[in-house]
Amino acid sequence: VETDEPMDDAAMFRIDDKIAAYMRAVADKRKGSKEAADALSALQFRALSLLEMFARKAPTSPQLLATLLPLTRALAAASRSGNLGNPNLAARLNVLLTKVVCKSKPVYDEELLPAGEGDLQPGQDALPTVLLKLRSVATRSADKKVAAAAGAALATLIRAASAAGVPSAAASAAEAAYTATLADRLGSKKCHMAWSALEDVAGRAPRTSLAAAPLAALLKAAGGGARNAYVQMEAVQLLLATLRAAASTPDAAQELGPRLKAHMSAVGAVAESTTAGAGMKPAYHADAIKATVGVLEALRKLLPERKAGELLGTERLKGITKAIATVRALGVAERVTAQLSRLAQALGVTEALATQQSDPVLHDKLLKAREVAAAKQAAAPAQAPKPKKKGVVAQAPKQGKQPKKAHKAGKQAAGGKLSKDSGKQKAGKPQASPKGQAKQGEQKPIKGAADSSTPAKAKSSVKGGAAAAPAKGSNKERPAPATDNGKPAKKQKKQE
Repeated sequence: VETDEPMDDAAMFRIDDKIAAYMRAVADKRKGSKEAADALSALQFRALSLLEMFARKAPTSPQLLATLLPLTRALAAASRSGNLGNPNLAARLNVLLTKVVCKSKPVYDEELLPAGEGDLQPGQDALPTVLLKLRSVATRSADKKVAAAAGAALATLIRAASAAGVPSAAASAAEAAYTATLADRLGSKKCHMAWSALEDVAGRAPRTSLAAAPLAALLKAAGGGARNAYVQMEAVQLLLATLRAAASTPDAAQELGPRLKAHMSAVGAVAESTTAGAGMKPAYHADAIKATVGVLEALRKLLPERKAGELLGTERLKGITKAIATVRALGVAERVTAQLSRLAQALGVTEALATQQSDPVLHDKLLKAREVAAAKQAAAPAQAPKPKKKGVVAQAPKQGKQPKKAHKAGKQAAGGKLSKDSGKQKAGKPQASPKGQAKQGEQKPIKGAADSSTPAKAKSSVKGGAAAAPAKGSNKERPAPATDNGKPAKKQKKQE
């Protein structure tokens, strides 16, 4: 009860005891919550250690597929900023998920992850739902580590669901998830999906990556339908990884080789587009042509009975030859020229290039693309220097202050001597004259010399009537004032 009456000492002591009891209760509560948090963290680390031991002992267990989504969610929660996250737990989860679970080879089990929504247990998710949730984290997470880990988990689940002997419903769900992920990565700037996850699927699940829908989307992007030249180069490299994986597997080669015959026209368009390299930087252009040569070599292994000219068609082969001649006529970097020579050898058109003339239409197109790229680069604003620390803004140099090197060069060019105080004058303020030097526009009187304003006799700077000292900066040398014994005045004074 609040009261305005003054309190005596006994009442104040009683209030002190109550305050102390309250503070002890708050401290005990904080201590208890901290102990509970430490115990929970220790339990989490022990559970992760047990899971790692299980994954190493049973790398093909289907139970590992059921841990992909919970581990990804726990990593996303532990990677939050501030007091909400746990950096140590996030690092442990990242290593366990990417280095242990995703490196194993779990086998798909329909009972643990059913492909349909009908026979679900309480708290159990179907395979399409798990694929969708993993894809959402992998493509939209702002944290690069979380996105990379979720992408690895998604690739592991797609590989397991698209293996040989898996039910068709599960394989269809994996194919749909890969197609949607590939389309999002190739067409959207907001997609944060790691490219390594798609390469993992392309290299270890060729049946899914060479299905009709994902192959059509990949060929379209590699043939010039990507949103920029860099994504086009990435699409060609992904196509190379897919075809190499199919060529290295005998069963997949027999199954997928005939399927590729229907896409030979699109493969020829990819080769012609990458050869021209419209809008590509020299590094991207060289990498794209190098990947195209690898694609042609992989096609020879998948379809050994047909030559490259027969696979791509006569008209497409002529177009590629014209593109090589046109690019060489325009002039490109040495690395691009070397890859063009490799491409000509792979296609067998080296002799035809000796008499092939450049295409004027393609010549104008490539020249215009170069002009547009140069204009964009010239119009781009100059980047400001980044501050060394967060929140620190780079300060502009003060007016009137010159760099030491420039000031020194200017003084040396003028024939003057550089002083210690050079370059330290601030804007708007006259430079203070050093001690012992005359101010600008007036001459400081010399001690012992006659004042120019009065006709008085010169004062002696040495006791005994010695002559005045020479003015500072004068070229004439005067002898030191002598005394009766012939020694200088200073030394005689010390001896006295």
